[in-house]
Amino acid sequence: GLCITNQQINSIILNQNQMVEYLYYNLLYNYENLKNIAIGSSTMLMINKTDFEQIKILNPEFKIIYKFYLLTNQLSNYIWTSESMNKNLVNLEEILLSKMATIEG
Repeated sequence: GLCITNQQINSIILNQNQMVEYLYYNLLYNYENLKNIAIGSSTMLMINKTDFEQIKILNPEFKIIYKFYLLTNQLSNYIWTSESMNKNLVNLEEILLSKMATIEG
């Protein structure tokens, strides 16, 4: 994804690293709602400070967050590894095709 900032930067500071997975999936789930409150063009949306402060996120007990983290962290690691392997395979394919073109040419 692409993130562009201007003078106004809205931040979310987490007390525990295990909350990152929960926050990510929560924001992803609410993507359309967040997009609807944002202003600007379709390529450059912005949520102002007032609207950003009004966003409500359910904050369950930490033991629930931690169980969620254990499940989703494994999934996230698998996705990251798969994406990394796919990029490496695409790069290898490009190298092999260019070598084949050199040999045949």
